[in-house]
Amino acid sequence: MSDLNETIRSLYTALIDADSRAEIHRSVCQALTTIDRVDAAWIGTVDHDRNVVEPAAQAHLPPEFLDDQSFSLADDRPAPEAQVADERTVVDVDRIPVGVHEEPWRNTALIHGFRSVVAVPIRHEELFYGTLTVYSTETDALDERTTRLLEEFGTLVGFVTNAVERRDAFGDDQMVDLTVDVEPGEEDVCVALASRLETTVEVGNVTRRNRNSHVLHCSIDDVDPGTVTDVVAEIPGLESIRPLSESASTAYELVVVDQCVASRAVPISALLRSIRVTPTNCQIVFSVPEYRDYQRFLEQVRDVFSAATLVAKRQASEAGSVPVPELLEASLSEKQDEALRTAYHSGYFDDDRKRTGAEIATSLGIAQPTFSKRLRSAQRDLLAAILESDSL
Repeated sequence: MSDLNETIRSLYTALIDADSRAEIHRSVCQALTTIDRVDAAWIGTVDHDRNVVEPAAQAHLPPEFLDDQSFSLADDRPAPEAQVADERTVVDVDRIPVGVHEEPWRNTALIHGFRSVVAVPIRHEELFYGTLTVYSTETDALDERTTRLLEEFGTLVGFVTNAVERRDAFGDDQMVDLTVDVEPGEEDVCVALASRLETTVEVGNVTRRNRNSHVLHCSIDDVDPGTVTDVVAEIPGLESIRPLSESASTAYELVVVDQCVASRAVPISALLRSIRVTPTNCQIVFSVPEYRDYQRFLEQVRDVFSAATLVAKRQASEAGSVPVPELLEASLSEKQDEALRTAYHSGYFDDDRKRTGAEIATSLGIAQPTFSKRLRSAQRDLLAAILESDSL
């Protein structure tokens, strides 16, 4: 147990500094095989066209094992890796020899000397990145506590993978805008709001308030503000609506409890451009690097939503000498970014300031001095990045 904890601690820093998914996969497999009674480890990703788990990296597996074993999700008695990919749950087999005649994968594992296996999903929130599997040549090799730690490790690897992909999405010069139709479900707060008001809801900003709620800044056109605020009690999960403007294209701040289409879209490894929700349709525009595998990206969106259809693709508009998303990502902490974006979308910087710092702090669930400190430091760091840039 102690060596597993030590492995996870030592890997954390290395994973955060990883430059690619391939580097993450290699580091993980090599590290796990240093743990007592773990004889081999491998990471697989799902090929959705063939419906199989394919190897991405491995350490200490026999040369023929991956070729001899079937990892098809369509098998009647699928291997642990395929079970994880299909059900997104942990598979722990203490004694591979038991039931060897009923499940072909057990026989293949035995031929190569393995007696126990644990397979866990690699995931971040609703996103699924693949499978992480460790094998042992001993039966009952990994106890329940170790299995739980491996599951947590799969979540850690998923988090780091997401961070690397999001960094790449924000930092690439050649970007493509992908317009995707999704189906968040009729009970989604944004869908319910658009349906009740019979209008379009456009989300311009999403900020996590705490673990269970988010602040959304939206545009709701051609509806009387009183009508908008009156629907709060009718929509489960909608805590409050506050108008921020009295113009024809009215801006609102929504506090949403639990998840909605906007908050669910944020972890997807892409730059979120816009979310447009009508009573009959929900459309999201993502920006991704031009080299991105679009089909694989759509599968990631489908991990979050029940269906996703690519309806448009176009070259993103040319950025300036310093790409704004990259500048924000590189210059500001997550808390600074939240404070700056929320202040902007709340009308804090308008000539006729629509909200005070105290009001915005309340929306974010923090103290007013904390908000002011984060906002000032965000402005300072962003200005420093702009004014000290060699490219200007």
